[in-house]
Amino acid sequence: MTEIFPRATRLLASAVTLALATSTAVAQTPDSSPPAISQAGGVVRLSLGDAARLAARQSALAQGARFRADEAQARVRQRRADLLPNI
Repeated sequence: MTEIFPRATRLLASAVTLALATSTAVAQTPDSSPPAISQAGGVVRLSLGDAARLAARQSALAQGARFRADEAQARVRQRRADLLPNI
């Protein structure tokens, strides 16, 4: 039990940090028009910002981090449910 609590605390802190980091990054991201698609050959022209946002959204590392944050939130909900009375 003593080993689980610090690990859960670290996971919760990581999930909160990740959630805050992504929310501030989204808040600072200006709205941009959709990328222009060239008629010749279906080439998509992206600005540097659009390319960075697309890479961050589709990155396997970023997706893994989102999945781990979702798992951590699910564990937090389970632990909170354990504290509620059973009817």
